[in-house]
Amino acid sequence: MKLSKYLPSVQACLAESRRAFFLRAGVKKTLLNILSIATPKNLGFVFILSSLIFPLTLSNLLYSKEAWGTEDSFKLTSPQTNETKSVFEEKYLSHEEPIQFETQKINDPEIELGETVLVQAGKNGARIRKIKVTYHNGEEFSREVVSTEISDPQPQIVKIGTKKIIRELPSDYGVLHYFKKLTVFATSYDSSCHGCNETTALGLKTGYGVIAVDPNVIPLRTRVYIPGYGLAIAGDVGGAIKGNKIDLGFDDIKSGWWSSRYVDIYLLE
Repeated sequence: MKLSKYLPSVQACLAESRRAFFLRAGVKKTLLNILSIATPKNLGFVFILSSLIFPLTLSNLLYSKEAWGTEDSFKLTSPQTNETKSVFEEKYLSHEEPIQFETQKINDPEIELGETVLVQAGKNGARIRKIKVTYHNGEEFSREVVSTEISDPQPQIVKIGTKKIIRELPSDYGVLHYFKKLTVFATSYDSSCHGCNETTALGLKTGYGVIAVDPNVIPLRTRVYIPGYGLAIAGDVGGAIKGNKIDLGFDDIKSGWWSSRYVDIYLLE
């Protein structure tokens, strides 16, 4: 087989292959150039030529800047992402709950009975909670207490007088000795009133000379002088008798002469 007649085609193929070294499609073009000279009579030659030229073409293409581009073209870039807005939102609230102060009472024998002296003013404390509220799409999703602060209340301190100072009071019964004077609202009752009966809380007969009192103000069994009524004993209680209020007993309210009013009364020694 004479190879000289194929020499121009081989040279053209090599030249085209060299140009393909710098092109991305160099491998494809090289193969096409080789196949273009193939005939049934020279298939063996074309096969040998392909086995020699193809590796060279491929190696040059792999290391060709023209084929793969510059160094900058190989820089990795982060994929572009779309910024998304969270559908959750957090807010912080402060909730304050007052803590009521207590009153401490101290009996003082140097202060007159019934008198009070404020030693220390009371001050409420507070319980402050910091709350994290989470919202989802604008609606409350959860609520969590993240911290709690407590400020202790300051107690109120009051001194209560227990010292009895005896004083004299002229009356229709002679000179009376009393240790305390009170201004009260006085009403009247008898055994037939609603909730009343013939016997008082101390077991005394309901009637004139027995009065109903608030034991927190006037101790039971205390002797009392009421101007316009007379002498009596604190011997009964009543659901409506609270604080500085008393109820004067009568044998028959219909014959009673007392009209409800404020009056000064005296607790007797």
